[in-house]
Amino acid sequence: MKINFYIESRNKVLNANSDHKFPVVLSCAYNGKRMKMHTGIRISPVNWNKDTMRINGSYEGSMAINSYIDTMEEICKKAFGSLSDSHSVPEPGELRDQIKKIKPLSCIGFFDAFIKFMEDNNSRWQKSTYLKVKSLYRLLREYDEKQGHILQLPSFNDISFDEISSFLKYSKKYSDITVSRYLGIIKWFLKWAEKKKYYFNPGNNYIVPKINPENTKDNVSKYLVKDEIMKLYEQQDLLKKEERVRDIFIFLCFTGLTYAELCKLSKSDIQDDYIILHSYKPARHIPLNQISGSILKKYQYVYFKGNTVFPVYSVMTINKYLRIIAGKAGLTRRIHITPGSGEIDKSEDLYMIKNMITVGFARNTFLMNALLLGIPEESVKRLAGIRTQYVIKRFKDHLAAADRQEMGKFNTMLI
Repeated sequence: MKINFYIESRNKVLNANSDHKFPVVLSCAYNGKRMKMHTGIRISPVNWNKDTMRINGSYEGSMAINSYIDTMEEICKKAFGSLSDSHSVPEPGELRDQIKKIKPLSCIGFFDAFIKFMEDNNSRWQKSTYLKVKSLYRLLREYDEKQGHILQLPSFNDISFDEISSFLKYSKKYSDITVSRYLGIIKWFLKWAEKKKYYFNPGNNYIVPKINPENTKDNVSKYLVKDEIMKLYEQQDLLKKEERVRDIFIFLCFTGLTYAELCKLSKSDIQDDYIILHSYKPARHIPLNQISGSILKKYQYVYFKGNTVFPVYSVMTINKYLRIIAGKAGLTRRIHITPGSGEIDKSEDLYMIKNMITVGFARNTFLMNALLLGIPEESVKRLAGIRTQYVIKRFKDHLAAADRQEMGKFNTMLI
């Protein structure tokens, strides 16, 4: 099979210097048969290279158009392969119809399509979803500029995923979980583009972004033990804002709420001795214990904007104050962080909690201590709003590894 692309002049004389735009035709010759079809591209002869059968690089948008032509060539081969077997050869009409079924409708640019993706879905997305997608758009723009404008829909494949993943992980220093979420959004965008017939590469649907298991283990290790929680809870010499941040953190440690859930928590969500989260179907009921109840009473008659239970701070602000508070409380236990996890300099592998603590420690603290106290796994899942067993398993595996390490201390008796 031989595939060519050429400009069709029809009844007009084809002048190499003409600015008139002519259609670009795909020609496929095989087994004494020939199939021809328009690609949907029109270009002037002055911008067409007959030798390479592609658009000249000086033409604006040439990369996107040439990627589209490359895709047409690949689709022609795939269509021929799907119709052929050892006993039959497709007719030109059959091949043309098969190509039309799967070919992209246009050679729209990657970022033009991404903007359409945001515009089409914005009305259905929550604000937080839109902001994540918008953040990814900016990151992809930065990546594309650094790499010399290589992002094109027709040529986007598993290698593109790997290169973007490396950029996010090593250049932007994002954690593996954050990288995985961004790659998930890209897959979501590509599926949308495929439905709109802007793009064709169904193999990308089967790409599963991988999370480094060592780094996942690091996330599990970020929690406080009983003594550390109580040091924070009983810390006295705190400024007003530090005290409020401390109370928020301790409240999260004893309820299993995420910080995002706490930011939306209003006083009307506290009924009797329960927190009721109506955003869950059915509503999630979290009983208050002695410590979480006492913290709530402390702010019972304090008004915050939006009638929220606690003041709402940015994650950056709350993490900054948590490290100040942890420093005052003397939380110097070291936790292991795998180099290259995107959170610390590669030359370091041990950090004190006072330098590493974030609001994310609170949820891990709740889960780890709930399991240590013997609370049944199903109860822990319901209280924390966990839908899968995978999260609980990670914490149980971490506890088992810690037990093994502790048991190894008996070996010192032989020395």
